[in-house]
Order: sequence, then structure tokens, then C-alpha cells
Amino acid sequence: LILAKTTNKDVSVADMDRPLDLKRITRRGNTQWRMAAAEMQGWRASMEDRHAMHPALLNDRTCFVGVFDGHGG
Repeated sequence: LILAKTTNKDVSVADMDRPLDLKRITRRGNTQWRMAAAEMQGWRASMEDRHAMHPALLNDRTCFVGVFDGHGG
């Protein structure tokens, strides 16, 4: 489910009078796992964070969830 596109490369941080508060929600799951991620761009000129969700690796009892901080953190 995507509520809003959060990347706007034409916007400069200096031009922003408030953070971009549009959110993107992603959901994944199977019979063993349910997972979700929410993204908000905030004051950045573009979305720099990423996430990965794989509810079935090898079998339904193994999953992978990763959060990758792209803001230099």
C-alpha cells in the first residue's frame, strides 16, 4: 500500500518551509511472519533511507528484515 510518493528531487532543503510529511507504508507477510515499514522523508531533499523485507527465505520459518540508514548515520 503506497499512500504517497515521497521523493521530490526538484525541492531544495533551503526552499522548504516545513518537512515533507507524506508517508509510504509497505506490508509483507506469509503464514509465519507479518511485517511492515513506514517511511517519511522529513527535511531531506530526497528519501535516502531504504528497507528490505523478505518473509520467506529457504522456507516459511526464516525471514530477513533490514533497515539501511542513508543519512550518514
